[in-house]
Amino acid sequence: RLLQARWAIAFWVDGRLMVVGNPYRDRWFADPFIVDADDRVVTLLVEDFSLATLKGSISEIVVDRDTWRICRRRTVLDEPLQLSFPYIVRREGSRVWFMPESSRARRLTLYCYDRTDGRCHRERDLVADDLSDTILLDGHVLATRGEGLNGPVLNVYRPHDDGFEEAPALTFAENVARNAGAVFEHEGRRYRPAQVCNGWYGEAISIQEVTGADGHWTMNEVRRIMPPCGFEGTHTLNTYEGLWVTDLKYYPHPWLSKWAYTMLGRTDL
Repeated sequence: RLLQARWAIAFWVDGRLMVVGNPYRDRWFADPFIVDADDRVVTLLVEDFSLATLKGSISEIVVDRDTWRICRRRTVLDEPLQLSFPYIVRREGSRVWFMPESSRARRLTLYCYDRTDGRCHRERDLVADDLSDTILLDGHVLATRGEGLNGPVLNVYRPHDDGFEEAPALTFAENVARNAGAVFEHEGRRYRPAQVCNGWYGEAISIQEVTGADGHWTMNEVRRIMPPCGFEGTHTLNTYEGLWVTDLKYYPHPWLSKWAYTMLGRTDL
């Protein structure tokens, strides 16, 4: 556990990257999606990875905008298998609909979380497959899958009856298929954040302009975001109400980890 990578949340503030202080020594947070924000705090849904169980769950965390530290945490969804990437589908009053990655359970499920009482219930299963980091685009499900989760193929599922059916996939020239956040709009254009996984998982973020619609898209990279000095990777980027949030990979003992991984021939941790 001393050798494994950890992740931190960070915000872009006035052109600077503000790394969020984490007061919990037994866990780290990644895959941030913004639920709400005001002048005092930002509320996020995140992967909450326990160093005791080595398993992720979904939590709501509140970040103080004066100190940029986590001031509150509440577990939203915990299941026997790993959960991450709580993609937000819809916000309505105190309720938030989201679909987390649960690839080890081989299902994509929509949940509804009520922030008032903290209850979270399962609405329905959407796709029965081992999908990673799923998003929606024009009503379609987009995700990488199975052993190709860090590869060049982005799988597409189109609406069919009350569910989804597989449609033609998108293939890239590099390993930049895996989603890194929700599609966003800027100056009338749409962009998809994607993970760069050429050398290792989450080494950088590829910003791809999306053209076309309804399953007939092209996605071309317009910018590549590298992690800042002192960090080894970045694999999530989301925006909401003018705020930008990301995550950053680091090692508690970087030189020891690099030596051990070199000896083991590992690049995936």
